[in-house]
Amino acid sequence: MSDEQGPEPSEAPATCALPSDISDTYDRMREQVRTENDLYNQRIIWLVSMNAFLFATVGLILQAKFNGGAGKSVTAAFTVEDVLDVFLIVFSIVGGLVSCIAQGLLHGANKARNQVGRMWDDYTSGIEAAARRAGYPHVLGGRDGKNKTNKFQNSDNLPWLFVATWVVFAVLIVVLMGARH
Repeated sequence: MSDEQGPEPSEAPATCALPSDISDTYDRMREQVRTENDLYNQRIIWLVSMNAFLFATVGLILQAKFNGGAGKSVTAAFTVEDVLDVFLIVFSIVGGLVSCIAQGLLHGANKARNQVGRMWDDYTSGIEAAARRAGYPHVLGGRDGKNKTNKFQNSDNLPWLFVATWVVFAVLIVVLMGARH
């Protein structure tokens, strides 16, 4: 009677024979990817928070500059406005450097995540494709780990956007300082 019902539910069909440790390997690799994703997200939050703090500081400096700081002398050679402009340039440089550091950190997280994906590809290369996908999608997500992304709307570009913003801001301050003197 058991012959008529087919194999027991716990038995896998012969065509999908998987290595016994695939589940453990998959779980370990997915955990590595999750860890890298968490680090990536924390770094994005750090980048945005640092830049928000710097932009708020620049806003306070601009407020001080436009609320009566102009024209007062600090020394015979410098006015309050000159000192505030120097602070604006310094904060622009710090913002650009913070963003460059974040770019390096995000790039490192992407490299680590892609390395795990290549390790999974190597591990599963000896397993036939149908068996490899039976319950085990690619560790990076998607069918094959190569999700389509928009190159312009990508969080990897966020540090470069901040760098460009700080550079433009610094250039504007320098140009306005030159025009004033």
